[in-house]
Amino acid sequence: MRGFKSLILLQLVYITSCMDQLHIVYEWTQLDFQFPTLDDRHQAISNGTFIPENNMPMGVEVYGDRLFITVPRWRNGVPASLTYINIKDNSTVSPKLIPYPNWGAHVPGPDGKPEIVSPFRVRADKCNRLWVVDNGKINNLGNNTVKYPPAILIYDLTTDTLLRKYVIPKDQVKEDSGFANIAVEDRDCEDTYAYAGDVGKAGIVVYSWAKNDSWRISHHFFHPDPLACDFSVKGYNFSWTDAIFGLGLSGPNADNYSTLYFHPMASYNEFAVSTEYLRNQSLAESNFDAFKLLGSRGPNAQSSVSFVDPKTGVLFYSLVNLNAVACWRTTNKNYNMKNQGRIYMNDETMIYPSDIKVDYNDNLWILSNRMPIWMYGQLDPNEVNFRVFFAHVVDAISHTACDITPRSDILDKFAEKELRTFKEKCARCLRGPNLLKTLVVVGCIIIVVQQITECINKLVINIPVVTYTHFDFNKSILYPSITFCREPAYKYDKLLDYGLYSHPRFTSTWMQFNFSINLEHLWDEITYNEGEFFVQYGLDGLAENVELTSTLGFMTGRCFTLSPKVQLRQASKASGYSITLQHRDLDIATSTGICPPGYHVYVHYTREPFTEVEVYNGGLVDYLYINAGEAVDAKLTVDEYVKLPKDDDPCTYLSNYSANYCTTQFVWSHVENVVGCSGPWMKSNLPRCSNYTAMRNLIRAYINTYKDHDCEACPRFCRSYLYNAFVTDRQSFYVWDVSNKLWSLKSGYTPLQSQLYIHFNSMMVSVYEERHNYDWNIFLSDLGGNIGFLLGLSVISLMSILGSIWFEIIRPFIIRKKIKKDILSVTSSTPTTDVAVIYNNSIDKYCDCKK
Repeated sequence: MRGFKSLILLQLVYITSCMDQLHIVYEWTQLDFQFPTLDDRHQAISNGTFIPENNMPMGVEVYGDRLFITVPRWRNGVPASLTYINIKDNSTVSPKLIPYPNWGAHVPGPDGKPEIVSPFRVRADKCNRLWVVDNGKINNLGNNTVKYPPAILIYDLTTDTLLRKYVIPKDQVKEDSGFANIAVEDRDCEDTYAYAGDVGKAGIVVYSWAKNDSWRISHHFFHPDPLACDFSVKGYNFSWTDAIFGLGLSGPNADNYSTLYFHPMASYNEFAVSTEYLRNQSLAESNFDAFKLLGSRGPNAQSSVSFVDPKTGVLFYSLVNLNAVACWRTTNKNYNMKNQGRIYMNDETMIYPSDIKVDYNDNLWILSNRMPIWMYGQLDPNEVNFRVFFAHVVDAISHTACDITPRSDILDKFAEKELRTFKEKCARCLRGPNLLKTLVVVGCIIIVVQQITECINKLVINIPVVTYTHFDFNKSILYPSITFCREPAYKYDKLLDYGLYSHPRFTSTWMQFNFSINLEHLWDEITYNEGEFFVQYGLDGLAENVELTSTLGFMTGRCFTLSPKVQLRQASKASGYSITLQHRDLDIATSTGICPPGYHVYVHYTREPFTEVEVYNGGLVDYLYINAGEAVDAKLTVDEYVKLPKDDDPCTYLSNYSANYCTTQFVWSHVENVVGCSGPWMKSNLPRCSNYTAMRNLIRAYINTYKDHDCEACPRFCRSYLYNAFVTDRQSFYVWDVSNKLWSLKSGYTPLQSQLYIHFNSMMVSVYEERHNYDWNIFLSDLGGNIGFLLGLSVISLMSILGSIWFEIIRPFIIRKKIKKDILSVTSSTPTTDVAVIYNNSIDKYCDCKK
């Protein structure tokens, strides 16, 4: 009985109920403002003073019946950067924002600068003052950023008048400074201190109300952690190097100073320092170790804003990567993941929590604004994008690690006694003869569980893959496609006619070109046509068995592809391809290529059309080169590859797809984006390049990309073929006649021709096939072996083990759930009920052995 009581209590102690206690009180698809008249609003939109999609709420503060909302001027079109709404007005959940203190404070003055430029966050103190840290920048995300000196503005919340404006001195402002947050220590209204964090250039500017003076403090804890600069919010991945951001100020300590809890946004750690050292610049610099590292929030737990509730001592903070808000009791000595509670987490409503405040009525307020999506993408104006959450602090932290109710402490007292009993029982299992028995049983169970887990893993998740190699016999043979690219690729005489003295890849040849000439017409003139390629061609002796198509490339010129229309049933030279090609004497004398005159021959899978672009994942290609005047006999073999699609190596079964064409499209698109025009060998909606500079840039970009690109988005076919061409005979029928300076036979001059015979000698196919090498039959065999291992133990021992599992694990788990339900049910209706009484009654109710 005591054994399973201890398990029940252990479960109760470590359970945390993360209940979403926050309520959405305001939400907007887009912000709108309360203009004096409707005409004023229309005029503001028409002249660009108000651009709704450019307005992003950033900070909140509550004082009295007003909820203040800052709208920084990240972009143009923000009519007022400090606003409020009346929280007593319940007529709408999307109220219009009212400029604070009035419209005049946001309109440019005689010097072109408004009274309030661009604050990120504000703080209302207990002395009826609103502290505004003004960043001073307009259009941060645009091209023409306007910068004014950052300042601290203090308003009287009773009269809504400006009490004081303090411009931060130039020596305390760095080149990339950005003041994003402010904390106010208001124990004494006449001796108040404000702490403004510089997120751009790590530092804190401390301002004294009594002295009307400020100073800047630096510390390496203020700087970003280079290992915590990567963020991911709703699919948007980005790197930020934001320095000190979160500022949470505790209530006064025994020495009348407060503790400032702080952290950089690019950091996983939390730090603290007494304001005793911040109030005195020289004291801070001479007591560097007064700044303390508290601990870590854990991986992926970067935080932006934070706030300390002075009554409960709970530190609230955002978790921007997790779309969550968490907490930690500052009275807790350890700052670790175990002692941190989760207040709220939601991947839709809490995307990027941007500010947290606790008002003077002990209410928690949180603003979420989807800022990374707004910065790097575009918000949907038909969706709710901005939300304000509300909860009483005690409700928000209820059932979390930050809960201030004593329930967990009471349960701990019961757990201590039962835990000692549980430890004693475990100790008996490790003494004398029981030790060997315990080790054998535990060892057997560990081995069996590990083996069964591995079997399930192989059956469901990591299914082993093996490659089977075998041979198939083709009853019908499908020949490959064969592409011929002529060398030289371009006609030298035609190039001269158009002022191009060499291969078009040499950009200098285009300097004198007349770009009023249509480039499609030019390429038709300078490349070779079908009649200039072929004397004759056929498959199985017939030209109608072959489909002829052309492909235009830049380096290769115009190429022609022969593809089979029929499947054959014989493997012989007579039934294969026979092609006769030709060259002109002028091609020999005036070659524009690097290779000697001849033909590039590409043997490839029919579903993968030829391209001169380098393809990393596409169809497999074999290559031959035939010199002018040669006769070549090549025999074919074929390998079939069947692969399984994987996450890191995908493949496709699509019928109307080509990895070659997909990759070529990628290269064309990349070159077009770089240059802004296209060439006649490219299928593009962009106009052709129309001047020398554009053509030069196009050629350079294409040459640099078509063989060396980073396209990885075009998967290969799951079933593809590699045709291997082996040359069995190569003969030259022509000799160079030195006296007559021409190619000839002994009988005299003849046109310079080349012949190619390419065919199968065998109908065998080598197949390389990936298969999953684990199925239910193998799984059941492995499982039977493991269960057989367990059956090697005596039946009595096995029954004893199963009984122990039921009484020591399963039954206590079920009863624990029931006891927890009873405790929560009774305490929610009658909070004053003694938890110990409820616990004992539940134990008697559910643990009566007679039942």
